[in-house]
Amino acid sequence: MTELITIIDLLAAKVAQLAFIVVVVKCISKRFKNKTANRFLMKIHRPAGYVLAASGLIHGVLSFRLFTTTPMIVYILGFICFFPF
Repeated sequence: MTELITIIDLLAAKVAQLAFIVVVVKCISKRFKNKTANRFLMKIHRPAGYVLAASGLIHGVLSFRLFTTTPMIVYILGFICFFPF
C-alpha cells in the first residue's frame, strides 16, 4: 500500500510541475506579446491552474507521511506556494 501512495505522490508532484510550467510560460508569452502562443495558452491557462492547485494539494497531503524525515522548511515553502502574490 505504501508503494501505491508513493507512486501517487510522485505522480502528483510531476503533474504539478508540468502545470506550473504551463502557467509560467503563459505569463512569459503575455509579457513578450507573442500572440500565437498567448492565444493557445489562454485556452489551457485556467485548467492548468486548477490542475496545479489540485495536484499540489494531493502531493502536500501525501507527503506528510515523510514529516519526520523531511526538514520543516520544505513544508513551510510548500505551504507558501499555495498563496498567490
